[in-house]
Amino acid sequence: MTPLVSLTARDGRAPLTDVDVARVSRAYRVHGFALVERRAIAPADVEAARSSWGKRLDIGRTRPGLLLRFVREGASA
Repeated sequence: MTPLVSLTARDGRAPLTDVDVARVSRAYRVHGFALVERRAIAPADVEAARSSWGKRLDIGRTRPGLLLRFVREGASA
């Protein structure tokens, strides 16, 4: 599972911090998912996700975003 997250002050929420990511990671781990990758979103990620909303927001180009990749524990990344 690979959520693409983009939060800015304009959304009424600050971007995710390390503390936020750790909290999300713990919440998913309880359900058997491990965080295996965390990085800035690139335009190619939005294209690969086929997200019309991501394209509309221009995530990875003019708007920052964060890619979080989770895998089911015990599965290969």
